[in-house]
Amino acid sequence: MYYRLRPSADILFNAKSDSIYGVEVVSKPGFNLGMISEFNIFKYLSIRVLPGMNFGQRNLQYKMRDLKKFPDSVVFVKEAPILYVSTIAVELPVLLRLKGKRINNYRPYIVGGGNVRYDLETRRKNQKNGPYSLKIKPLDFFFEVGTGLDFYLTYFKFSTELKMSYGINDILIHESYTDYNKVIDRLKNKMFILSFNFE
Repeated sequence: MYYRLRPSADILFNAKSDSIYGVEVVSKPGFNLGMISEFNIFKYLSIRVLPGMNFGQRNLQYKMRDLKKFPDSVVFVKEAPILYVSTIAVELPVLLRLKGKRINNYRPYIVGGGNVRYDLETRRKNQKNGPYSLKIKPLDFFFEVGTGLDFYLTYFKFSTELKMSYGINDILIHESYTDYNKVIDRLKNKMFILSFNFE
C-alpha cells in the first residue's frame, strides 16, 4: 500500500523559513479478503465481481528542521513526527477478464476494470508523537489492471494474480490551519496487489 504524494508550494518555496522541510510516504503491506463472482460473456471473456475488505497501513514521515536551536542552518529534528495512516475499507472491484487458451492444466489471463473503496477509518491520529492528525476522504475510485495464471487441480482451480490499483481522486481533506496538511498539495492511493484465488 502506497500514496502518490505531491508536495505543495509551502515546501518548495518556504523550506528555509518553515520547520517542515519535507514529507515522505513509507509503504506498508496490507491484507485483503474477499469473494469471487464470475459471469461468462464469451468463451475467453468474463466479468468478475470481487466484493471484499481491505486492511493495511501507510506512514507519512515528516522531515523537520530544528529552528529553535539552529535557526540559521539546516539541522533536522531526530525524532520527527510520523503519521500512521491505517485503513479498514470495503471494496467492490468489477473487472473484465480476458483468458488465454488452456494449455494442459494452465491458463494465462489479463484483467482490467474499476473499483470503489470506502474507508471506515477516515480520521488518523499520531499515537506516539503528539496530537497530530490527518483527515482523509472515505470514498475513492480506482482503475485496476493486472495479469494472472490459472492452475487446474483435481478438486479446485488455484490462481495467482498480480494487479496494480491506482486511485483517481485527491483523498486529502485540506485544512489550512493544520501545518501537516498544508505541505501536501495532492494525495492519491496506489496499491500493488498479489492475490491467491481458490475456486
